[in-house]
Amino acid sequence: QAVLADATDKTEISLVFACRSANDILLQAELERARAAHPEQLHIRYVVPRLEAGPSQPHVSVGRIDDPDLLRSALPKAGEESVKLLVCGPEGMLRTLCGPGARDTSDPNCRKPPLGGLLAQLGYLDSQVDWL
Repeated sequence: QAVLADATDKTEISLVFACRSANDILLQAELERARAAHPEQLHIRYVVPRLEAGPSQPHVSVGRIDDPDLLRSALPKAGEESVKLLVCGPEGMLRTLCGPGARDTSDPNCRKPPLGGLLAQLGYLDSQVDWL
């Protein structure tokens, strides 16, 4: 919200929102209002494993968050220096995307483990990815 509220901030945001069904998308109406107000700055892709019967949902892709082709099409290019990714979600998803060390709290100095997983395979650098 802060980025979009600042007319001088030209940061582009790509949100990939994966959930179990289109009906489970949190804050969808608010996200869509923000997208409509900032179409060149806010890019959203919702990802669900299957679509339910009902009205079509724009910007909803059928697939899984661990699909490399889907991520390539939804995220900024890995080679761009200014790209930063923030990954949040359940532990299994974090480990798949960021490597087995994601959420590892065994380091007494709380250092972030090196990036692994699918994002590393796609060419993102450790310095480009953080997770919660």
